[in-house]
Amino acid sequence: MTVWVEQAQWMRMDVLCGHLLSDDLQALHDLALKLELDRGKYFNRHALIPHYSIPEGMVPVAIEVGAVELRPSDRARVLGRVHHLMASRDRQAGERGPDALPRRRKGQQTLFDGDGACE
Repeated sequence: MTVWVEQAQWMRMDVLCGHLLSDDLQALHDLALKLELDRGKYFNRHALIPHYSIPEGMVPVAIEVGAVELRPSDRARVLGRVHHLMASRDRQAGERGPDALPRRRKGQQTLFDGDGACE
């Protein structure tokens, strides 16, 4: 179980954000709890890869409490791995499966796009 954090490069609610993601939802939620991230405000459970948007100033703190920095060179490999592992786990009622069509607002990009708006 690894929790990764990406440097902030997406705007969400007028705040520059990074992403906090993991191959294990419980580990992801546990780390977010340590960071006191509001699940209702920052957790993106309907994304193809459930993740937290994390404000820019919290990225170094996330690394201090155990997250691993996700380097751009490792991004595609890690996202593929996380997507595969998340697809193989049991989903709770209301959660989207990996085969679900992305829910994007006009002009919004996904984690896989590399830049653009947070989901």
